[in-house]
Amino acid sequence: MESSENFKALFRTLRKLGEIEETVLKYFNGKPSKFQGTLRSTIGNKSIELGLLHYPWKRSLGVDKINQAYHFSNNTELDGALIIATKFSQSAIDLASRINLKCEKRIVLMEREEFDQIDNMNADQNASQVI
Repeated sequence: MESSENFKALFRTLRKLGEIEETVLKYFNGKPSKFQGTLRSTIGNKSIELGLLHYPWKRSLGVDKINQAYHFSNNTELDGALIIATKFSQSAIDLASRINLKCEKRIVLMEREEFDQIDNMNADQNASQVI
């Protein structure tokens, strides 16, 4: 599957979690951000808006990308970042946990396999409704 097709499939799955926008965000200084879109979702009575970062690499994502996502979100009015990758290093997972405990911005990590499972669950539900 091409990366653009992969990215479109990713957005279809994310639409099930909330409202998706593929617009380019701007930092406070007016420059375009690195975010590939935003996800707005309501959790309980609180609305959250996360910038989307997708890294379809085969290797694991490290702490440098977690730090970048944190700084990117600090330069916008977003509540944090949703990072989607094939896998994350343990150090990256630990750093995201520390950021979420100590800072107002949130870093949400999701592995590509989790999205495949969500798609499979929805496909199973649709198949059972047809029968």
